[in-house]
Amino acid sequence: MNIQSKIQSVTVFKNRALVERSAQKELKKGDHKIVFENLPLGIDPDSIQVNGSNNVVLQDVKLKNVYPKSTADKERKELENEKQRLDELIAEIEDNMANLNGQKNFLQNMAATASESQKKSIFVLMPPEKLMANLDFYRKSLDKTDTQIRKLSKEKAELQKSLKIVINEQKRFNNKGLKEMRQVELSLFVEEACSIDLKLSYIIFNASWKPVYDLRASSTEKKMNVSYNAVVSQNTGEKWEDVYLKLSTAQAHLSATQPELSPWFIDFYAEPQFDMMLEKADRKRSKKKNARMLSAKAEMSVEAMEISEPMLRPEAIVETGATSVVFAIPGKNTISDNGEEHKVGISAFEFKADYQYNSVPKMSPFAFLTAKVKNTSDFPMLAGKSNVFLDNNFVTSSQIPLVAPNEEFKTSLGIDEGIKIEHKLINKFHKDEGLFSKKAKVSYEFKIIIKNNKITDENIVVEDQIPISQNNEIKVELIEPKYKDDSETLKITESKFLKWEIKLKAKEEYIIPIKFHVEYPRDESIVGL
Repeated sequence: MNIQSKIQSVTVFKNRALVERSAQKELKKGDHKIVFENLPLGIDPDSIQVNGSNNVVLQDVKLKNVYPKSTADKERKELENEKQRLDELIAEIEDNMANLNGQKNFLQNMAATASESQKKSIFVLMPPEKLMANLDFYRKSLDKTDTQIRKLSKEKAELQKSLKIVINEQKRFNNKGLKEMRQVELSLFVEEACSIDLKLSYIIFNASWKPVYDLRASSTEKKMNVSYNAVVSQNTGEKWEDVYLKLSTAQAHLSATQPELSPWFIDFYAEPQFDMMLEKADRKRSKKKNARMLSAKAEMSVEAMEISEPMLRPEAIVETGATSVVFAIPGKNTISDNGEEHKVGISAFEFKADYQYNSVPKMSPFAFLTAKVKNTSDFPMLAGKSNVFLDNNFVTSSQIPLVAPNEEFKTSLGIDEGIKIEHKLINKFHKDEGLFSKKAKVSYEFKIIIKNNKITDENIVVEDQIPISQNNEIKVELIEPKYKDDSETLKITESKFLKWEIKLKAKEEYIIPIKFHVEYPRDESIVGL
């Protein structure tokens, strides 16, 4: 017997979903066959689980591919009835429009006749006031008729649109033919008459979710509000209507079994023996032939795959890893099976934020505000898109990496024009080193000017560089700033990047001088300066 089931809950993974259905039925003592029908094709056969009442014994489970003709015939009949209804309405409107057009022609002829008669015997056949009254009557009647014709034309156009949709749906339905579905057949033995509560669960593909974040920062308060959302979509062939939704960060496609090493052999190279290779190839072909014969004998019909499952509730496995969490979405949700994206809220956090400005004046004359935030929640923040807002103004869209609990991450908050930065070339000087020297020297002098126009003290990291010599005869000497070892204010990397960490007071102007020499053989040309 067929049983009506409803999807109660869905747990969505990154590339699949676990669907849980429930059904209730009054059954007498004895053997019964129960069918869960109209299931989608994307079910993973190995994932089917059936649970139920304690006084019911599950004897067998079968997964079948079927073509529900009754459902197809019903849909086709509904389309035919709808097309017939629309055709009749359009025909009725066309009849009414034909009648109104005839009435309009009659009124126009009457008006023309009255006017022509009056010309032949003016003021004799009809007084002027009566003529005007008649003409006014004809005009009002024509206006009323035209209004009715326009109204019917609009109604006809709307009906024709609906008819076109129905015809296209009929074509799509006919091209698609019978819709292939799956059903699960259960063989049960009921020990005593009772009302049973059956639970059917299965994994299905073509479902996924991805995180998306709204990051809202305040320039006056050192905090960031994070809205943790999810975008869920599915194209499984079944609609999830009013279901309890869960989102899992578990990697469902990865094997839980630890891989094992095989011995790693090495040996001297030996020339291949062609006679032995031919003999091995013959043996391989023979094995493949035997394997195909065994496979043909053992092949299972797709129409009836048998899956034996015990009538026991599976124990829940709770994964406490940093990237494996299940989010239970409050309330019920409806997710259509058309691939449309649905946004649902997971949680909201408020984190402390440390703000820092970064600038590379040589490349861009702006200060870029960056927030460093620590994830103090109990949840991992999966890698995903983030929409960044500063003082309720949209700044940019970026990506957040995977952030485990108690881990820090950085996000850019865009340009802050409250800090002005200027990179100036003060001097460039070329000279030859004396009359007898074969050396030439180029001197560069720059100045970086930073002005904090804000009313608060700010931290800024400024980066610049000096050239790196790739030839022993080219010497680069840094004159300013004076540098011996890395300090809290200035650090120089192996790539000769100069990095200043500066604490700017409100309204303060800070000047960084940069000066260096490049010495090289006089008769050589330098590339890169």
